Amino acid sequence: GNIGTATSKGLYDHNHSKNPSEEQESSLRSQLIGAWELVKYSAPKEQDRSNNAYPMGKDAQGIIIYTPDGYMSVQIQKPGQPKFQFDDLNAGTEEDLRAVGEHYLAYTGPFYLDESGEVPILQHHMTNCTFPNWLGKSQRRTVVFTEEGAEKYITLGPESAVMILGEMRIPQLKWRRLRNNQALRSGL
Repeated sequence: GNIGTATSKGLYDHNHSKNPSEEQESSLRSQLIGAWELVKYSAPKEQDRSNNAYPMGKDAQGIIIYTPDGYMSVQIQKPGQPKFQFDDLNAGTEEDLRAVGEHYLAYTGPFYLDESGEVPILQHHMTNCTFPNWLGKSQRRTVVFTEEGAEKYITLGPESAVMILGEMRIPQLKWRRLRNNQALRSGL
């Protein structure tokens, strides 16, 4: 079922003075903090929800992280990117670099959470971004928390349709909470 939408804590920002561990466990913000792995990135057409597209492929991979001090980072990758011709990070050919742009999206910056309305709104501010048109801009997302068995999920999407693949679509990104990796050893 839907969880985390019953509280009304108002607008949070990265200068929020409360320690997240002091916030009520049921608050949306406390549920958001942590790392999540991408389960599905789909984008149904605005006027025909059965017309679904997968902007980074059906097997897109990714991670989104929300920190207690109000920052976020997201990395989304389309599998299958060929390796560079040379083992030098800065010596990619035009073809190599084009493939990076086609296979990878990343951005990071502060996030803000508004729980005051009927539907919680999450705002991502892009301080750094692989898509330069988004630099310095903010995007608003609806937030839906669900549980399936022992797994917790969030689904993020814009408030209205956006241009994707040349059409007005409503992207939906479903993320599953990652378990604590315990950080005891590198696993290498």
